[in-house]
Parts: sequence; C-alpha cells; structure tokens
Amino acid sequence: ESLFGEVLTGDEADPAELEANARRARKHKQAVEKWAGRMRNRGFFGQPKPATVTSVTEYGAFVDLGGPAEGLLHVSEMEGRGVVSRGGKILLKPGDPVHVRIVEVDVETQRVRLTQKAGESESAEAEESAAAMAVLEER
Repeated sequence: ESLFGEVLTGDEADPAELEANARRARKHKQAVEKWAGRMRNRGFFGQPKPATVTSVTEYGAFVDLGGPAEGLLHVSEMEGRGVVSRGGKILLKPGDPVHVRIVEVDVETQRVRLTQKAGESESAEAEESAAAMAVLEER
C-alpha cells in the first residue's frame, strides 16, 4: 500500500481515510527525523556505510540504508569499478551491495542524498543538515 493511499477527489474523499493518511505521513516524517538524528549522532554523515540497491533508474539508484527512507545515489555521485560504464550506463542492479556516504537528509521532503565519491568527512551541506537535525532534536 502506498504511504498516502489512493488520491480521491470530490464526493469520493472519505475524511476518516484522509486523516489516517495524514497521520501515517506525520509518523513517517517523525521516523525519518529520528533516524537522521541517530545517523548524525553515530557519525555516519560523510562516512562509508554498507547498503543495498533497491531499484535503478536512468538518473541513479535508490539504496536501502536500513532506515525509514531510501537514499538516492545519483549517477553523478557514483564511483568505482562495476558501478558506471564508460558510456555512463549504470551497471548496478537491485540487490547489489554498495558502500555510500550520507551527504544530506532533508527531513521536510524525506529525501536522503548519497555519494560514493571520496572526499572530506563532511561537506558543507552535510554540516548544515546535521545542524538542522540538532535543532529539530532540541524541540
């Protein structure tokens, strides 16, 4: 079942079902906030983390990090043998293990941005995301 259920309009909309869907969406957002806080507290932002590819699109791969939200590994952030061909074709398949770094978690949109590229332990965006999570945790 979809997170938001079936979209209904006009007389078809059941207020009880709409409220239940809104409640599920709020709970999912809270779960993402809590998960992102744990990742930050454990120092996982910017650090390699094992994960599993769940689906592949023309623009990247969605990856299961073991949390409530999948992360997107954009093709421009992929690196390593067997990941992208010289022609830019994504070679990953669902079920493939990968190591990724969490770059950013946007709690509002519930999106997790990932990279495989080596770099500093935390980018400026990761630091901003971690700071935003700290503010949310203080509430």
